[in-house]
Amino acid sequence: MPLLAGRALEVALEEDLPLVLVDPVMFDAALGNVLDNAVRYAPAPAPIRVTARAVEWSPEGARRGAEAASGIELVVGDGGPGVPPEELPLLFERFHRAPSEGEPARHGLGVGMTIVRGFVEAMGGTVDLGSSSLGGLEVRMILLAAGSPDTAPPATVAAPVTEPADG
Repeated sequence: MPLLAGRALEVALEEDLPLVLVDPVMFDAALGNVLDNAVRYAPAPAPIRVTARAVEWSPEGARRGAEAASGIELVVGDGGPGVPPEELPLLFERFHRAPSEGEPARHGLGVGMTIVRGFVEAMGGTVDLGSSSLGGLEVRMILLAAGSPDTAPPATVAAPVTEPADG
């Protein structure tokens, strides 16, 4: 499938966004899956919008139980048919696929959003689903800013330094 397959991509990034501490492989997989779903389920020429803004948030269930943190809210919305509100929480369940009445057969296993949630939460963030102002699905990911209280690097163990033997 061509990258955007005839869809307009709107990008709006707030200036001076903080750096986020993410695993690049997990982040790439999570964002790639969300964008792939937007292309797959929003018929051309429906637009896809990506926005990012700085936020202060309370990461319920985030790693180490931080009370408040800085982060970035990354939102991907599309102009597709959307998902009924009662189906939104089910999209995070493995193998669940929203009904596709009147639409061509959908491909995939129904594990994409499960993977997205797992990766985002493993990076200390959250992910939520809703209705996009474009008419389709909106995926909201919040990622912790580097330097937030909850992003302290893990303790490291250094091997003892030994002097080389004179030979």
